[in-house]
Parts: sequence; structure tokens; C-alpha cells
Amino acid sequence: MLPEDDPEPTFAEYLPGKIDYWSADAPVAPRYFPYNRCGVWECSSCGRLYLRYTEGGGYFVDRRIRVLRASLIEDVPLAA
Repeated sequence: MLPEDDPEPTFAEYLPGKIDYWSADAPVAPRYFPYNRCGVWECSSCGRLYLRYTEGGGYFVDRRIRVLRASLIEDVPLAA
């Protein structure tokens, strides 16, 4: 459970060079959307970690996953 004083996660994106955040080589910035709304899961077959995110729209639910590669994680502070 999140602490009561925890702010709502931002919808701001971190996309250097305007790369798409679901591109295979896109950086993972945990403070930015969509990664700040992902859960970290482990594959029961191979043991690899992946990010799981559910996109909810007007008439659909789109479940997305992305393999988590440590080399792509960037600790980028939120812009003021």
C-alpha cells in the first residue's frame, strides 16, 4: 500500500530523442510514465523479469509487457 502523502505518479514521459517508450532500446526511467505505473513481474518459465502495465482507455484495456534489462534503467530526476 502506498503512503497517504505519496503524490500521484506523473504522466510526464522521458523520451530522449523522441524515441517511443515501447521501443526495444528505449530507456526505462522509473519516475516517468509509463514505468512509474508498472509492476515488476517474473516469468514462471524462464525466470526473467519484465515490466507489466495496463493501459485503460474509453472502451478497451491494453495489457503491455516489456522485458526488464538493467542496462536500460536510467535514474532521471523529475523535471521541476
